[in-house]
Amino acid sequence: MNLQSNLSQISTKQALGYFLLVLTIFSYMGGLAWISAYWDHNQIEEYRGYEIYFFPEINVYGIAINELDITDWSFNTGMPGCRNMIDTWLDDPIHISDYRDYVIYQQPNDYGFYYAVDPETGEQITTTWNNLEDLQDYIDQVYYPYVVLTKHRDFGDYVIYRQGQNAELRYWVESPDGGLSQLYRTFDDANDAADEIIRLDELVAGSNLDNGSTNSGAIEPDVGSPIEDGYEVPEDIDTIGDRLRQRSILISSVFGVIGVGLIAIDAGERRR
Repeated sequence: MNLQSNLSQISTKQALGYFLLVLTIFSYMGGLAWISAYWDHNQIEEYRGYEIYFFPEINVYGIAINELDITDWSFNTGMPGCRNMIDTWLDDPIHISDYRDYVIYQQPNDYGFYYAVDPETGEQITTTWNNLEDLQDYIDQVYYPYVVLTKHRDFGDYVIYRQGQNAELRYWVESPDGGLSQLYRTFDDANDAADEIIRLDELVAGSNLDNGSTNSGAIEPDVGSPIEDGYEVPEDIDTIGDRLRQRSILISSVFGVIGVGLIAIDAGERRR
């Protein structure tokens, strides 16, 4: 009787919610891959010793690597992309030029993307670019300081530098004696800081703020040493298994949110 009473108290929403939570765990563990024929594949061609397969359920092409499990195969969305990947694995990159402290190479495939390498470590320090000039500009901005504005005063120059891009962008001020300010996120903050440093220095020197004051801008890379932090080389190209894990996380998240929502709605209705 108690068991029947407890079962009768479970509403449809609550039962469906718990069922979806079970599906959440099941899909997160990759269970849906086997039910949905995720791993079904058929060979399309052999290119330079590598077999290329098509996975119809996820609409990608996988490159079979004999010593690796199928979950670790690299993939691409098209056959040309797979061939280009294989070309990159087998052929040496094309040396383009030495640029500042780095070496620029071109991928040995139809895409011909450019990238930069640190010659001392042999590590790739940029993403790939389809334009050489854009890559060089990226190196200038990310790895070397730019002179943004110079404030000329009687007792020396105050220089505002910029380095980095996007989230890594920062500005700082260099005083005539070589002293450096803290880092700032925006040019306006760095400019205000420079004016405050000048004001304090002129108070000490007994000078007039407006006496001999001129500004000059320059968007040119300054010669200097490259910074240590910058682009981090990403992990190898996503594998078939990585794609499964991404999809499993997405699907399980949807099931989980809906399941918890149904249980919460049922609990609210019971309280009323």
